[in-house]
Amino acid sequence: MQSEEWNKVANKVNFTLDLDLNQFQKLVHPTSKILDFGCGYGRHTDTLVQNGYSNVFGIDSSEEMITRGQKEFPHLTLLHNNLDSIPCEDESLDCVLACAVFTCIPSEVDRKKIFEELCRVLRRDGVLHLIEFGLDYFNSYDDNGCFLSSLNVQMKHFSRKEIEALCSPLETINMETTKASAIGNRLTEAHSYFGRKT
Repeated sequence: MQSEEWNKVANKVNFTLDLDLNQFQKLVHPTSKILDFGCGYGRHTDTLVQNGYSNVFGIDSSEEMITRGQKEFPHLTLLHNNLDSIPCEDESLDCVLACAVFTCIPSEVDRKKIFEELCRVLRRDGVLHLIEFGLDYFNSYDDNGCFLSSLNVQMKHFSRKEIEALCSPLETINMETTKASAIGNRLTEAHSYFGRKT
């Protein structure tokens, strides 16, 4: 999960990709047990708590990101975890949020393993909200859509078909491609996906 690289920039970077809060509120009850997977410094965890979600916690593989989050948002439950194995029982969560997490996993094999882990902890009828950056014309991609970012972190951007393929084990509720702001405030696109485990 490139934890060391993220540790180096944890106190310098401010993430920009937003969750679809309007759609989220339509699909996820305020008392639902929610995991913010790859939470970084807890920006979205805090957004959910501020909007009435009372049972939310975040995990991230970067210890420095978690340390920053605990300072900025001391009221949140943010935990350091390697993300390969989520510390939850099978089918114990009502919702998983993953914002720009798979962007930070250049290996397709690793992405599939982690997606399977998300599905393991999500209960039947549980909701996954995934937000990932789309391909743009500002980056020099390799054949797999990967590139070395300005943060010196290997990243992956996705076509819409790649997101659909990754999420194929779930029933799609909604998927939209929208304008988004990348780090550095560059205008780009993002894919916002909601799926349900059946």
